[in-house]
Amino acid sequence: MRPNERFSGGGHARHLCKDCKNIGAEKLMYRQAVRDIDRMIQWETGRLKRAQRNNFTRFLRHSNERVRRYAESVAACDAAPDVDDGFTGREAFELVWEEEEGRRTG
Repeated sequence: MRPNERFSGGGHARHLCKDCKNIGAEKLMYRQAVRDIDRMIQWETGRLKRAQRNNFTRFLRHSNERVRRYAESVAACDAAPDVDDGFTGREAFELVWEEEEGRRTG
């Protein structure tokens, strides 16, 4: 959540803060797709919600390769058997995020 001061007077229809308005359209689309995928995940189990599985398939066929790759990693975690590897769902997400950011910058 951002305070109202973070929003400029223009662009209310898009509901973007000043920081997000300066991000390129492709990066903003990627962030929104990742957010949409993450909303489909049950954080207690790290698995896709049953009601969202049909909706999730559209991300597996997404036109952006980064979104498809992220969706495939989520699908792989969802298909994997439950193993106590010491990672919570959030930690696994952070590892994937760091890997994605490392590929982009490096």
